[in-house]
Amino acid sequence: MIVPSKSQIDRALKQMPDAPRWVETRSMLLGGWGKIYGEESWSEDFNFVVGSPELKFASVVGFPAREVLRRAISDLEAVDGLIAQIENTEHVQSVLSEWKTETALLHLLPDASPSPLAPERDVRLITTEELNRFTQLPAKLRDDHVKAARLFPVAAVYVDDLPVSFCYAVETESLWDISIETLEEHRNQGHAQASIAFMIRFMRERGKQPVWGAVESNAASLKLAAKLGFEIVESVNVFQPA
Repeated sequence: MIVPSKSQIDRALKQMPDAPRWVETRSMLLGGWGKIYGEESWSEDFNFVVGSPELKFASVVGFPAREVLRRAISDLEAVDGLIAQIENTEHVQSVLSEWKTETALLHLLPDASPSPLAPERDVRLITTEELNRFTQLPAKLRDDHVKAARLFPVAAVYVDDLPVSFCYAVETESLWDISIETLEEHRNQGHAQASIAFMIRFMRERGKQPVWGAVESNAASLKLAAKLGFEIVESVNVFQPA
């Protein structure tokens, strides 16, 4: 595998603005935590796949060769989602015809918006070491957030000294994507809203604006985004294994 040089990465980043639809892609390239497929063609153009085996998602940039797409999906194995842009969706679909596709609506908070109000909760940043100590958490949830905490800030809402709702920030130079998960028995109690509001304030201190992404079928997420003041600005298509 050819390892792209910093100048090649910089040139690739110039192909995609620091905008909501490119948050995950830019974050993987900027942070070096994404694995790149199709980099052998970078002397001519920038058609490639970048994916994270740890966080189990990938993104398609441009129109990589079909064999590059197949190799990326095979190598990344249990990828939960693959992001395609509107312009390359048909190309990706020609390879992943058996995968389901859904549009994800991307939101931003208006520039002048105050931080969203939230119910008062015990919310704080949590580390990988702290997460590993909570063996009573579901194993997959704990492992996923341990991996996330190695890369990004993670906030947690505590109830009776147990973290029950989590929000972490996949970030670029000026944006961050909201990733949220709450234990099933603690949902619909305001915990997710509290963890999101905490992280919005925390990231604003670092000069970064939140991006809210939700697939069209996730009515609850879209409703919460609207409640918190987010507005739809653009969309991408998300492929998932059927």
